Amino acid sequence: MLVLGGWGVKLKIAVVLLLLLVRQFWQMQKNDLARMYRLFQRIPKGLEPVAESFKKHVESEGMKLVKEATEAATAKKDKDAGKPSKDSGAAAAKHSSQS
Repeated sequence: MLVLGGWGVKLKIAVVLLLLLVRQFWQMQKNDLARMYRLFQRIPKGLEPVAESFKKHVESEGMKLVKEATEAATAKKDKDAGKPSKDSGAAAAKHSSQS
């Protein structure tokens, strides 16, 4: 395989295709949000509940991502320190109770 700068050509092509798909997805989402805005702006105070719902959704998804990242970092830190992770401890306990 031809290697450029440590990256394989196939990997670079895959990354470019993925970026194009992500851009297309976000463009579709942007169009959907624009349609929702045009629809709800016609209703008196119609955008307020939409904005509040959107805010709650973004906050919720953000908190999930932060939690996942924190758990992953903790698991990596524990693994690097030689400590068993929460999952491996539960699996070991389950295995020993079945024996």
